[in-house]
Amino acid sequence: MKKEYINKNTGEILNSSDIKPMLDFDKIKAYTKSLGYYQIVTSELNMEENEVIDKYHGLRQIEEQFRTMKSTL
Repeated sequence: MKKEYINKNTGEILNSSDIKPMLDFDKIKAYTKSLGYYQIVTSELNMEENEVIDKYHGLRQIEEQFRTMKSTL
């Protein structure tokens, strides 16, 4: 937490050690549900979802090959 916290309603500056931390368990639950997933942003609007994923994986393999070749040179 920050050392100081400003109360938005009163403008009072509070010491964070005096504030009891609160967790939003709904947000934590929503976040943990998304773990293990990834997003791919593409401009290819006419491709099927699986085709985009396949192309992305192929691109990643090519990049790994280049990285390996550059490291041994």
